[in-house]
Amino acid sequence: MNILLIEDEPAVRQGTEQFLRQRGFVVMTAPSGEEALEKFTRADVVILDIMLPGMSGIEVLRRIRQTSDVPVL
Repeated sequence: MNILLIEDEPAVRQGTEQFLRQRGFVVMTAPSGEEALEKFTRADVVILDIMLPGMSGIEVLRRIRQTSDVPVL
């Protein structure tokens, strides 16, 4: 399963990525909403931080929903 982790805080992003990889998941990361929008089509699940710099997580979700029904946490 491919997971896209969208998190701007490096320590949280790296820790969560390591946790998920140790459990056998393939993890892609994005520190910003703009980068996330370039990657989400390759994900089976998206883990989305709401408070992102620039484009908010809510806006990222709105744009994802325009073209996809991928599960978003």
